[in-house]
Amino acid sequence: MTAAGMSVLPPLGAAPRLGTNPIAVAAPTFEGPFFLYDAATSAIADNKVKVAARLGAKLAPGWIADETGEPVLEERDIPERAFYMIPTGASYQFGSHKGFGLGLVVEVLCAMLSGGGPAMLRNMTSYSGEYKHHFAAYNIESFVDIDWFKRTMTDMLRTVSETPPIDPETRVRFPGQRAAEAYEYRSRNGVPLHREVVEWFDIFTESSGIAPLERVDAIGSQ
Repeated sequence: MTAAGMSVLPPLGAAPRLGTNPIAVAAPTFEGPFFLYDAATSAIADNKVKVAARLGAKLAPGWIADETGEPVLEERDIPERAFYMIPTGASYQFGSHKGFGLGLVVEVLCAMLSGGGPAMLRNMTSYSGEYKHHFAAYNIESFVDIDWFKRTMTDMLRTVSETPPIDPETRVRFPGQRAAEAYEYRSRNGVPLHREVVEWFDIFTESSGIAPLERVDAIGSQ
């Protein structure tokens, strides 16, 4: 977990009190992709807004709040003026108190246990910067047989991925499956980068005397 500064509004609030405060949990399996949940407790990670701005895309409903603190619940362009991040749930009526509560859990485990202090109290004398982290590792064998755990995890995740989809053109995936499939595909075919990122790399490699990035087209040929 990471207490990540201060950019997220509390439900019904007009001033930010938490960061996007992501939570990541991983668990091993016998075969196939392992379980990996990694998500912000805000409605969306702030880098998604930056990518949307770079691509000139519109913001989806429930991604941000406007400068007054009101959640933006219709599709619109990214505002040029100030905006705020909102908790998972978007609005109080849709459960933003749950996302904010999870964000506060992250703040307790990261900012408080580390002694660094929460970003909302950054004027306190013991405050030690924007980002604090919490790491924990469980010895599975201290709880259950490791083979049983991995086998049952594999069965559980397979059951999730075999859930009948609403739309037969889509698939149900468990956390970590999409990333594992993308890693496998991109290892063979390359990593898609926005044109601005490629141009930045070109400037950097040329000035540093490093070979430029190798280009491949969308289907993986040179």
